[in-house]
Parts: sequence; structure tokens; C-alpha cells
Amino acid sequence: MQRLHPGYLQAFNEAFDRYAQQADRPGYQPTFFGRIRHSKSKYPALLEMEHALLSSNIQDQKNIIIQSLLGSKLKANNYSFRTYLVEVLTEQFPDEAWEQFDNKKIVFFQQQNSGEAGPTYLYRGSLQDPDDAFLNGMTEGYQSGDIEDYADVSNYSTGVSTSKSARIASFYTSQIRTDHYGVHEFFGFLYQIHYRDSFGIDIDATQSARTSSYPVTGTKQEVNIIKGIKTEDIVGCGYLDEYGQYVQTRANPRYNPLRVAARVQDKKAMLKQIFTVEQQKASCALL
Repeated sequence: MQRLHPGYLQAFNEAFDRYAQQADRPGYQPTFFGRIRHSKSKYPALLEMEHALLSSNIQDQKNIIIQSLLGSKLKANNYSFRTYLVEVLTEQFPDEAWEQFDNKKIVFFQQQNSGEAGPTYLYRGSLQDPDDAFLNGMTEGYQSGDIEDYADVSNYSTGVSTSKSARIASFYTSQIRTDHYGVHEFFGFLYQIHYRDSFGIDIDATQSARTSSYPVTGTKQEVNIIKGIKTEDIVGCGYLDEYGQYVQTRANPRYNPLRVAARVQDKKAMLKQIFTVEQQKASCALL
């Protein structure tokens, strides 16, 4: 295969190599049929782009890539050439904001450390008993090897769902279940959480970064947490008073207010922390 010149052409080459090999992308699972349909050759839009890059100077090369990413000729999915190209450009040119072209942006929740602004508390309505939550923390209802299952507005118990709003979380303190004996209502607890790990996805911020049509009001203000919540991050449980203010009725003796908040890294680094290649391959084997 012809090798191109350094710079943006080199990024093109590297992206195509990853695309042809369908290189592992932690947090994204290639499907069985996707692997079968995956092309290892340059389709017409790539040949056109390669030809333009070969005959251009370095600044024109950058503009060609920008226009290609803004256009509709490059296929866009989790294992497309376009996806690998944005990934490589972000790695090789970290000061040029290529991540703006990522059509699957992820915004992770970042807690503030002491000395900065006060903590942003999260809330969770749950049937989990406080004795268990304070001893063992909170675990995911369902685990997935695909980050999109966690980032979706409707995540269906994937991760540990929390809200920035105590009022919204309070709606989930009771559940109605039906069995052959009839309809039953169960009442649970409203937890206050001082989350300081870096694996929480801010759903509203993520969806707003992906589409300008995402509503800014009327949402669950959700932070969906991967890998669970440590007991030292659970402040306690309580209720909402008549003014809608959270009132604690039981403190968690294992809560540690001094635990330092982890710093959120870039998307690729975060996904490597969350999903190992071994986990991804094991998940793919089940497809």
C-alpha cells in the first residue's frame, strides 16, 4: 500500500490501518453481522479524499479533512473509517479540538474537590435497604460492554441511575409490581450521594453535545454511573419536606467527606479505564 507524507496524511494512513483491522475500541462492541459487512478496502469517498490529500499542501490537507468530516460521504458508525480518523486526529493533534467531530460524544460528571465550589450531590430513589447500601454500596442493575447502553436516555437499569434533583429521584422511591397475587406497591428510600469517582455519565450534557434539538427542560437530570457507587460516597438517606428540600433521617457511618474526587480524563482514556479489551472480547463472544 502506498504510504503518504507526514502530518494529516499520516493520520489518514493510521486511521485506515485501524479501520481495515477493525481495531479494538474499548466500550464499543462490533456485532457479528457488522464484522461480516466490514470492508477492508477504500470505498470511493476514501479514494477521493486520499487523492485530494496527496495533491495538497499541509494547510489544504487540514481543510480537506474538515470538509470531509462535515460532509455526508463518510460512513459514520462505531467502527467506520470516520470514527477512527477522528480518534487518530485527536491523538496526534490534541490542541486542534478534533473531538468536536465525534458524533458519539460522552460527557462525564466531574465532582469538585474541597477548596473549590461546594459538592454537587446526586440523589437516588431505590428499594435497596440502607443497611445493605451503607455496607456494600450500590451496584449496577445490569452491566454492558457498550458505552452507548449507559449514555442512552432510556438505559433500562444499565448502570446506577442517579439525579441531580432530589425531587426527581424521590419519584423512584416507590415501585408498583404485579404478580399472580395482584398489584403491590413497595416503598423504598431516597439516598443522597457525594459521588467522587469518574465513571458517571451526565446524560443531559452528553445528549446536548450530540444534538442541538435535545430538550433543556423536563429531563431527569440524570447521571448514570458505571461500576457502582462506593459506600464512602453515600451520605445517607432521607425525604423531601413540604418545601421540596432534602432532609436526612439516617446518616451513613461509612461516608467519608474528605475522599478526593477523581479527575475525568479524555474520552478514550476513560473508556480504557472502564472497559478492558478482555471484557469486550468476552461480551462479543456472546453475540
